Amino acid sequence: MRRLSAWLGSLALACGARTELGVPVSSDAGTDVVVIPPTHCTFDVPTQLATTGSADEIIVQDGFVYWIDEQGIHRVATSGGSAMSVTTTPPGFWPAYDHFVIDGPDVVWLMGQELGKAPLGGGPSQPIISSLAIYYTGVVVGSSGLWVWEGGGPACQLSQVVGGNLDVLTTSLPFSTEQMIVVGSTLYGGSANNGAFMFTGSGGLMSFGTAAVADLAWDGTALFFTEYPGSGGKLSVWRVTPEAGGATAITPASYGSLGGIAVTQENVYFGSRDDGSVERVGKDGTALTVIHDVPDTQAIGVAVDASCVYWVAFDNATNDSGSIWVAPQ
Repeated sequence: MRRLSAWLGSLALACGARTELGVPVSSDAGTDVVVIPPTHCTFDVPTQLATTGSADEIIVQDGFVYWIDEQGIHRVATSGGSAMSVTTTPPGFWPAYDHFVIDGPDVVWLMGQELGKAPLGGGPSQPIISSLAIYYTGVVVGSSGLWVWEGGGPACQLSQVVGGNLDVLTTSLPFSTEQMIVVGSTLYGGSANNGAFMFTGSGGLMSFGTAAVADLAWDGTALFFTEYPGSGGKLSVWRVTPEAGGATAITPASYGSLGGIAVTQENVYFGSRDDGSVERVGKDGTALTVIHDVPDTQAIGVAVDASCVYWVAFDNATNDSGSIWVAPQ
């Protein structure tokens, strides 16, 4: 995702990666995963699709790549062409109190104490809740609606959006929660301080190990996450099977800082902030491969569709801009 929570102390923010397995399924989505066999990617070599401001979050859906930066939400066709502005959002900063998801015909965005939406095809934003009581840091969408959460703590709040109001589900969400995923009535999450966890409402919270979470993806059976650089050592990509509990590293502990993550039927794709590389590893931890790297960048948000992998390359030289890239899986 994404995040630089270690550099921002208590400003623990939502991660920025989205996952698609052949149908529009983001890593924040609550729909069932339907895997379609890969087809040929439009591009045979890594290709830049668009330039951005300070972007970090990315979603691929219905033939478009969506991302958010300090100007608002944008999109470009997965086949290439001109990028367009979907909507403007309130000013933010990077890594920002900004987060967005796709909810049916709309894109829903969160900027601290404002929750709004706009049509996917473009248009002005409309408020969902214009003045949230506290500074929320993430939004997630599932089949029964929207949830927002607080990451700063120490007693972090998770609430469901109901008719323009908030229904508080818990005030004991793990401190520094970076990402959440809705699967039916269960919410899976990842904390930069407390690892991966599951929230089941009346069943409370269940933890799955102590590795700190930077960004999180779900494949219908297991959680996969990039590790957050809080321990001072080298980092790995991890797999968690909720029924079994615990976390298993599927890459060597060799990364200084990791970015977004996405999954397909067989593989896990993730970004390295060390050298701007996007890498692929089998879900069993085999066949670790560098797909491509963009020099002098950080690979942050990562997403996949049936045939391509997409990512945000944040520019180290300018420190306030980046680009959207695509490559074959």
